[in-house]
Amino acid sequence: MQSTSPNIGVDLDGPDGLPLRWARFKIADSPGAPVSCERIEADGAQTFGVPWLITLTNTDTGQLLSARGFCEWPGVPPPPPPPPPPTRTDIEIDQDQVFALETGLNPPVRKRGVSQLPTWFWCSNDGAVDVDATLPPYRAAAVVEVVELTWTVEGPDGQAELVATDCGSEPPIDSDGASAAATWTPNLPGESTITLTTTWSGTWTYTYLDPIFGAIDLGTFDLGAISVTSAPVVYDVYEIQTVGRGSRSYVEP
Repeated sequence: MQSTSPNIGVDLDGPDGLPLRWARFKIADSPGAPVSCERIEADGAQTFGVPWLITLTNTDTGQLLSARGFCEWPGVPPPPPPPPPPTRTDIEIDQDQVFALETGLNPPVRKRGVSQLPTWFWCSNDGAVDVDATLPPYRAAAVVEVVELTWTVEGPDGQAELVATDCGSEPPIDSDGASAAATWTPNLPGESTITLTTTWSGTWTYTYLDPIFGAIDLGTFDLGAISVTSAPVVYDVYEIQTVGRGSRSYVEP
């Protein structure tokens, strides 16, 4: 069999930071290992196909991601280049997967805050979260974790932003609050609105779902930042009346 299909090499617009080149060579024109393209038909006739080598290369690193042999048989052309992989901006991450964290407060919302008494902030975090997306013929999987937390407090005292790199934990009532992620001291009574913006970051791992050769790992690259804002919390602060020394005791008005 003689093939009229050309040897080709195509640069794909790879994911951010991962350029890819797909190439197709007849075995006679490539340094690849020989591929046997001989088969016996149902009537006993011997048929010869044209052997090809299909390669996928990371052009940044020079890494050969995949090298597969392929036989072109009469009436079946060799594989065409795959479509360009999606970039990070092409993939919409389900923010229900990268969840918003809940704010913990002491004094708690149900008891109200107290002016001139520190309020401790923390949140609950279960650690790294797996997210994935499929955009045929590609699959992207990511592992993300919290890299920054920003509590925005707006109320009678104006606006304050409290920044932390982890959730901390609820401090014991008789402690100095060192385990909290952040501390805010209101000066004026009244209602404040508290929102928590969680910034996640991590890495993508891309896989090309080749229709002939199956899954081909394309490598791992930085995901970038994803910000998720929790529902606002209304926090009422009342005027201080009594605060015991060396403790967090206070008196409701």
